[in-house]
Amino acid sequence: MAASTHPPFDPELSAVLAALPAELQQPMTIEDIPARREQLEQFLPADDDALRREGAVELEERQIPGPDGAADLSVLILRPARGPGGRGPGRALPGVYHIHGGGMVMGTNRTGADEMARWADEVGAVAGSALMARDRGGPALTYQILMCPMLDDRGITPSSQELDGEGVWDRTDNLVGYVRRALG
Repeated sequence: MAASTHPPFDPELSAVLAALPAELQQPMTIEDIPARREQLEQFLPADDDALRREGAVELEERQIPGPDGAADLSVLILRPARGPGGRGPGRALPGVYHIHGGGMVMGTNRTGADEMARWADEVGAVAGSALMARDRGGPALTYQILMCPMLDDRGITPSSQELDGEGVWDRTDNLVGYVRRALG
């Protein structure tokens, strides 16, 4: 294999990676998934009260139908609280649809929710859906921020191959996520 051509990791990121348990820095196998799920749980918010940020954020959990008869999906909605300084009647809010990391094999609707609660509190954003907007022909989206997206299950692009054996989610982990998803 040719030498890596991507830029080096940021020094701050390198320090964080070095502090992680060694097993999180190794490529994942399907057999590793239960243990990885367990490890990820330590990064979840302590409880729903923490997500409410001392009353600044409203929290709602809904079950929505899965595609083509699949199991229902649990969706967590975080929005700025009503009341003084909160959202007023008829005021449209920007929407953020956050899908946690985890390569389609681990995580819950609370993975990363602490950051989304902060956005709801400080920015005044509420959960929405880019794919639903596309499928329904609207509303028009202003921006999308794709953080660590798994966009290509073929694994043939240069970017999908250059991070192999580096970091906490590499080419092998991506492939395992897609294989596990295909197995059901």
